[in-house]
Amino acid sequence: MRKSVILSVDTGIDDATAIVFAFFQHNLEVKALLSAKGNSSINESTNNTIGVMEYLGKSVPVFKGLSKPLKPTVFKVKGVHGKGGIGGFVFPKRKTEAQSFEKLEEFISKQKRKVTIISTAPLTNLATLLENAKCKKKIKQIIIQAGLLSDSNYTSFNVATDPFAMEKVLQSGVKIIICPSDMGHFAFLGKKDVADIKHHGKTGEMLVFMFRSYKDRVVQNNVATHDSCAVACLARPKIFTFKKARVFVEFNEKNIGILKFDFENKQPNATVCTDINIRQFKKLLFNAISKAP
Repeated sequence: MRKSVILSVDTGIDDATAIVFAFFQHNLEVKALLSAKGNSSINESTNNTIGVMEYLGKSVPVFKGLSKPLKPTVFKVKGVHGKGGIGGFVFPKRKTEAQSFEKLEEFISKQKRKVTIISTAPLTNLATLLENAKCKKKIKQIIIQAGLLSDSNYTSFNVATDPFAMEKVLQSGVKIIICPSDMGHFAFLGKKDVADIKHHGKTGEMLVFMFRSYKDRVVQNNVATHDSCAVACLARPKIFTFKKARVFVEFNEKNIGILKFDFENKQPNATVCTDINIRQFKKLLFNAISKAP
């Protein structure tokens, strides 16, 4: 039986790749897409999300998320990954209309089976969803792309944009899996990988066009795969190494929220990915892209 999934995305370049990855995994069923404010405005994020979905020839409900964090934050980032957050790629005219966030609560509550939410975006939407008891009962687990194990002072975009939402989700009691950015750095796409992807139909061409505007200070001229790794955590967990940890938000001297991992704590609240089989991951990713139009 396929696993029911809702993707919470602030669709930029990495999220677009993750959407492709999720839609073409044989054991995943993407039930809906939820846009979030992050890489770009909520309107751009929503439009990009619909654009990628329709470009793939898919049709599932798309819900427009909240436009503001739970509380104001000092963390600000603009112009991530080029024009519109997707390197200026232009989709055909959209046919799908996004539904309201309130409709998502109703949608989740009516699901026959519990869903896994994979979040590759700030967690404002999820923290708000978990306040709805009916929704919470229908959420099996939440997989979150956030944090960095190799640098305890790393300002993770998905955390710092709304640290209070991250705190709420971590304290919710729902099963949490964290996929830190280390995984996407380990399994980065080099020049040869990108050249190979270009030959995989119009989807490959779309991704390579977007990759030209991708920026990551760790992998520099290569393309990190953070968000796709989060999808792989559900699609193929056996390619990861996991450890239990107490995960929490700590505010630095600039009052920016940073995700911390305590693997020695005897009261863990999350499972954390600590390593990845790079060869197997890339095989999964390229196989998904090859199935796309």
